[in-house]
Amino acid sequence: MQCHICRMTGANNTIIDSVNQYIVENAGAVQMHEIVCQVCDVLGEHEEFAMTPDEVTLHITEHVRHQKVIMNTVLNDLLRLSRVTKSASVNECGETGIATVDHKMLNNYLKIVDQIITVYRMDGMKESH
Repeated sequence: MQCHICRMTGANNTIIDSVNQYIVENAGAVQMHEIVCQVCDVLGEHEEFAMTPDEVTLHITEHVRHQKVIMNTVLNDLLRLSRVTKSASVNECGETGIATVDHKMLNNYLKIVDQIITVYRMDGMKESH
């Protein structure tokens, strides 16, 4: 299946141009799920452009090369990783209830937090947050 957005980008199609502009302008300000829903709604009004939510998500996360969109995708990935590693950093003994720190996971968590801070400080991210 060919990506309709990519196929029509640069063809002076006002629908596709407005979808591309919406994606770039709202990356980081609107949740990915909501962007996908809105893009699907707009494209669904024109049968020849209809795409599934998975196809639109793939377009945004894999095809769009705008720095703001890429950095927000990376930031979302890092945020998910930080939640997982933070949770895995503390282990509670089922028998005693005593919590212990997994130092390797804690170090990984701190490295991820450092990367999140670095992403937020990047010039391409300053306007989106």
